[in-house]
Amino acid sequence: MGKRKLIIEYAIHTDEDQTLISQFNHQVLSALSHMQLSEPIKMYWVNGADEGGAAQASGELPLSRRQWEVARLLCKHYSVKRIAEKLHISENTVKKHMQNIKKALQIDASGADFLYQLYEKISDASDGV
Repeated sequence: MGKRKLIIEYAIHTDEDQTLISQFNHQVLSALSHMQLSEPIKMYWVNGADEGGAAQASGELPLSRRQWEVARLLCKHYSVKRIAEKLHISENTVKKHMQNIKKALQIDASGADFLYQLYEKISDASDGV
């Protein structure tokens, strides 16, 4: 059927605008992470614009839909076992997704440091988990 793009532009003038947009971004991320699509979704979150009007990419995260699901659950402090049960995959598959997430996001840390860096990168990309 071909590729599709959805582009949404908005301006933030107040703290209330920022709160509403953050909630919207979180809803979009959450909805996409629950879809059962045959191919991964590429998401690009862009903040601000330069003087020429071209957007500056702040957090293009090269994660598949399933990696986004795993990352989101990790940031909510789910254990590997609980993620495996929730997503109906093996614990080894969760661990492999974690390795691939670390590689894709260039995170060398492990344990709590990994979770902190992962949360920061996802927050930068989606204004919250």
